[in-house]
Amino acid sequence: MTSLSVSTNFTLHKALKDLTDEIFTCATINLRDMSSGYEILGMHRHPEHREDYMEWAPGARYCALVGDFNGWSPTENCAKEGHFGHDDYGYWFIILEDKLKDGEKPDELYFQQYNYIDDYDKGDSGVTIEEIFKKANDEYWEPGEDRFVKNRFEVPAKLYEQIFGPNGPQTLEELEEIPDAETRYKAWKEQHKDDPPSNLPSYDVIDNGKEYDIFNVVLDPVSQEKFRAKKPPLPYWFETRKGRKAWLKKYRPCIPHGSKCRWRTSFCNPLGTTPELAYKWKNAHPKVPKSLRIYECHVGISGSEPKVSSFSDFTEKVLPHVKDAGYNAIQLIGVIEHKDYLPLVIEPLIYMLLAADLALLMISSSWLMKHMARTAALFDGTNDCYFHTGKRGHHKHWGTRMFKYGDLDVLHFLLSNLNWWVTEYQIDGFQFHSLSSMMYAHNGFASFTGDLEEYCNQYDRDALLYLILANEILHALHPDIITIAEDATFYPGLCEPTSQGGLGFDYCVNLSVSEMWSSFLENVPDHDWSMSKIVSTLMGNKNYADKMLMYAENHNQSISGGRSFAEILFGEIREVLMTQRNYCSEVVPCTR
Repeated sequence: MTSLSVSTNFTLHKALKDLTDEIFTCATINLRDMSSGYEILGMHRHPEHREDYMEWAPGARYCALVGDFNGWSPTENCAKEGHFGHDDYGYWFIILEDKLKDGEKPDELYFQQYNYIDDYDKGDSGVTIEEIFKKANDEYWEPGEDRFVKNRFEVPAKLYEQIFGPNGPQTLEELEEIPDAETRYKAWKEQHKDDPPSNLPSYDVIDNGKEYDIFNVVLDPVSQEKFRAKKPPLPYWFETRKGRKAWLKKYRPCIPHGSKCRWRTSFCNPLGTTPELAYKWKNAHPKVPKSLRIYECHVGISGSEPKVSSFSDFTEKVLPHVKDAGYNAIQLIGVIEHKDYLPLVIEPLIYMLLAADLALLMISSSWLMKHMARTAALFDGTNDCYFHTGKRGHHKHWGTRMFKYGDLDVLHFLLSNLNWWVTEYQIDGFQFHSLSSMMYAHNGFASFTGDLEEYCNQYDRDALLYLILANEILHALHPDIITIAEDATFYPGLCEPTSQGGLGFDYCVNLSVSEMWSSFLENVPDHDWSMSKIVSTLMGNKNYADKMLMYAENHNQSISGGRSFAEILFGEIREVLMTQRNYCSEVVPCTR
């Protein structure tokens, strides 16, 4: 390894440490929280019979939820700048309450919670709420201790009276200068020096000698252990919870299942439909294959009819062929950004994949991590919510917008999205597609001779740090995850551990193989194929020999303007047959 590449790896490793320090200190969250924004952002069913929606749109001044449920009204469920529902960090929050059905009464407890997943009713035990609370108080609180719960001002009122007396000052003007803590403590000790031990609290104050922390409260070990051994009355609280049946009997959901809705700011963002019941997975993840045999597919064009195929079509007609052909993984393209089928209906397909012991890989394409359509840049009414401004924010050749990976909120969004697909949809891995478009300032449109300076002097540091963080977090939270890098430039360190300055991918793709076969089939007669070129291309980059994936053909040949092998071969056969047919028709029949 040359000194230049070592220096670059060291620089990246230091930059990664600085970034994680910033996340831990400024954002005050850990890496798991950094990738779990999907748990609070977006739309979520709240246990207190309501629907919550949170979105980050710092440039917006007005946001609303509109849809079938409110007649697409832009004012019924909205939040405005300066009003409840918007904070100083650009996060918007809207609450939609469920509606009581006719003849039903509100819950006796205003904080009554409902379990929307299970059908059974935990609260239907025949015990009244008063009995449950009395039992919890008797078994949890010490005698007389619960009076502080009923009146939270009793303790400060008594302390105030002890310090200032029953006729103490009532205004700031009447309040004299309060003695410092040491003086007040010594006076208290002198006042109670003759008291029996039972009257004194189970703690004392000692001087640890530090100017910035003069006094430190030291708890009595016996009292501390007794306190830690006490468990909150959660079992009794669960008895007050109701199940899904009780909720459906009493309430109408604020957004009925199947309703179409949108998040409306200056740019309308489709949300799709809202489920009322969480999907339960019945099969575990398949074991990570030692040798991947990947079937790459695009659901929308997988059918034989001239229409956009659905997930159910793919599950019924294509999946059996994939299994019978000996593949152990499928790689889906275009699921995220395809407008004609929503991710919600992918669940039956994943269920069948799990049952068939097939791994599911997702191509992390344009929407997910690299770039986005220009219209999406106006999500909150600004031009730079998630994206860079100026030339850096525009892809030089594709006309799309580039994410600003150095922004913590953007990182939060991107990393959470990866974790969400794995957690919610049981994805087994990702192929990070066209990495060169994000890793380099020139978006990968430059000539590469293999000189290390070409890699080390024009890379996008923020994008590389995002890829390292993505690999670290995915492998930490999901040890069996598979990450694949598709990079035509073979960036040094693609599959090296992040601890050694690498990007941390499990595999990389040798794109030259499929391009070679396509070129040979289309342009070179089979008797002129170069065996030395075939061998050298199949060998690829020797540094990644054990981590390299090769496709006989890939999506570039059928989606990105090229021709598939079938189109090339069948086209040639058709031409041959047509030539023979024309020749036969022109031959003059012989006569006897």
